[in-house]
Amino acid sequence: MTAGSDEVRAIDGDVRHLLTDSFRRADDVALATPPTVRRVALDREVRLAPVAAVVEAAMRQFGSTPSKSDAWLGPRLHATLRLTRREATDRGMWAWLHVLAFPNYVRWRWPPKNDETPIPFSRFIGDDSNSGLQRLWWAAEIARNGADYSVVVGALSVQRFDLWQRLVFMHHKACALAAIDFLRDFAGRGVTSDQTIAMVKAMNVAVRTTSLDALAPSPPTDAHAVRAWVRAPVDETIMMDELPVGPDEDPVPLAAIASARLFVEEIASRIQLENVKSGRAPVNQEDAE
Repeated sequence: MTAGSDEVRAIDGDVRHLLTDSFRRADDVALATPPTVRRVALDREVRLAPVAAVVEAAMRQFGSTPSKSDAWLGPRLHATLRLTRREATDRGMWAWLHVLAFPNYVRWRWPPKNDETPIPFSRFIGDDSNSGLQRLWWAAEIARNGADYSVVVGALSVQRFDLWQRLVFMHHKACALAAIDFLRDFAGRGVTSDQTIAMVKAMNVAVRTTSLDALAPSPPTDAHAVRAWVRAPVDETIMMDELPVGPDEDPVPLAAIASARLFVEEIASRIQLENVKSGRAPVNQEDAE
């Protein structure tokens, strides 16, 4: 964790040119040239210490199997880094978290394959489906059902869930919950990596001509509940053994989830998903990229 203020910050401007091969291989643990840092445009303080506590706990608990940490860390990161969706679009904040606050997490989660190949830039400054902690925060935001994070655990156990995060379909709450439910129990064991790739391609085409709100009506975001939650004190100690509690929003009606699931099942049937070869699931997301 970075020294200094306990307040979350952001990097001002592009930092890619500062991420040398030696920094991304961890030969150099710090940047040779520090970037310009700014305050995050928030109306409250968001503390780094609770975030650091859960990140460091994940690294200890899953030391030699970092890919298995996602399902544990995702809900806890979201519950300690309390942001609205709009606030979470600040790319400079995520760059600061990955490059200055928690570069060791990125290096641990995606260790270099050899002494010459550095960690990809995307793990430090990528988008919300593939960079360090950002992908976990957004997975939790997409998959939580009101205050309940249990679905997040299942989502982050799905092979190549990062591919699903890129779909517009997954930013519709009922559709996201239906897709996760389907992916987890397909054929009694869940989808393989190859099946995920096939489904994502098919879904990307299918949703172009489908009105998601008509397919499965979902309650709108409860701005009041979210605002109260982001302002509430954070006690990370109670999250270490139990799932945290999210914003006190109404859960998505079961009927809406069921309707969306029928749509997902129809797409799976259309492409004969059960016949898609079941390749070896990647141990690390890098293996599949």
